[in-house]
Amino acid sequence: NNNSSNSNSKRRRKVHWSEEECSQLLAGLQNLGNDWSSINKQYVKSRTPKQIQDRYRVRKQLAVRHKEDMERALATYDANNNNSSNSNSKRRRKVHWSEEECSQLLAGLQNLGNDWSSINKQYVKSRTPKQIRDRYYNCHKLADKEDMERA
Repeated sequence: NNNSSNSNSKRRRKVHWSEEECSQLLAGLQNLGNDWSSINKQYVKSRTPKQIQDRYRVRKQLAVRHKEDMERALATYDANNNNSSNSNSKRRRKVHWSEEECSQLLAGLQNLGNDWSSINKQYVKSRTPKQIRDRYYNCHKLADKEDMERA
């Protein structure tokens, strides 16, 4: 019993690495490579060479594992979001209407009324019927707002 309590008293309590110790370790690594004994003597005097080596090894393994996890997560994300059946992949960046498209829309409205599908097929082939309809209503609201402001 006495021996077991004696061996426990020889064990040191785990002390977390401070930011300063981590910085010292990095500086030592940059200047001395992985010469743990020299890093201990010149940079991280509060730790043993073995503690310094272990800290470096564990952190390096974690960094590699984290990088692999991130790459795997990104690959999964890309695979899920580049699927053509995914509705998000069909979304496109907003492209402003050209003057030509606006003229085509006006001509289609004069000849076909608000038959968005026909306007799409005959006049504004570069846009979907929904985009054509939305453009009309947005412009119409804007024109009404300007008329109200003038009055």
